[in-house]
Amino acid sequence: MAFFENIETLETPYDMYLFDTDLFTLPHRAHWHYYVELLYMYEGYMTVECDNEPYVLHSGDLLIIMPKVVHSIYSSDPGRVRYGVIKFNPNELNFSSEAAPLVHAIFSGTILATQLPVYLPAAKLESYPVKSTVDQLIQELAHKDLCYADLIGSLLCTLIISVMRLWQQSGINLKSATGQNTSPSEIYTVLEYISSHSGDPIAIPDLAQQCNMSYSTFSRLFKQQTGRSCKEYIEYVRICKAQDLLLFTDQPLSYIASETGFTDCSHFIKTYKKLFGITPAQQRKSLASGLASSADIKP
Repeated sequence: MAFFENIETLETPYDMYLFDTDLFTLPHRAHWHYYVELLYMYEGYMTVECDNEPYVLHSGDLLIIMPKVVHSIYSSDPGRVRYGVIKFNPNELNFSSEAAPLVHAIFSGTILATQLPVYLPAAKLESYPVKSTVDQLIQELAHKDLCYADLIGSLLCTLIISVMRLWQQSGINLKSATGQNTSPSEIYTVLEYISSHSGDPIAIPDLAQQCNMSYSTFSRLFKQQTGRSCKEYIEYVRICKAQDLLLFTDQPLSYIASETGFTDCSHFIKTYKKLFGITPAQQRKSLASGLASSADIKP
């Protein structure tokens, strides 16, 4: 049960399209990937849950989904829902020598998403050409007219810089926020391994050995990269998969506990309640009654 999308799934350094519930269906199950994904809301409303934080998007809103952020999309809107999807790998875009290090640091996933306001409501975007840029990006890739790839690269840079300027003008010192070291690529391999083997027993010393690191070095770099200890991260991935099964299947709790790597059902229930504030049974009941997110439920 894979839990991530690798950057190689993008046929080019970018992808962009219009999602329309007249043609496609929601929800999108929980997943994560190494590229950046921007969602621009055209019509209707929907909830995007990122690392258990729900964002309700309405017309004109923009959401930036950073690499390695677990997210799912669902909507209770009885009408039409339309939103633009922009996916890109920032390392493949052509920025100046001054801008490139800053852009890559911000959008590489080394900064915790909680440090940046990834949800940008329509009112904050009024002074920026976000809608027109998203419109043109989708049209350019759909029609592929003369020199479209060059224009797409330019438009993506415009969109990224607009977001960065908005953050900067809201009082965030981007250069200060990115002044941390980037963890080695071995950590990415471990993230993939945890995602693919979260249902199996995982020993953290074995993960450190895979990276040819001491336990202490691995633990320090892992937390620097993900914002969580390795133990917390494994637990978190397991719980996110469990929530996905609660949402999309009617499997019993004992099966979900076993499938997602918990030693027993009691441990699963205890961990679930610790992270979400409600038990799995309460979560399933709330979903059946139409509540949008576990984050809406108070302990």
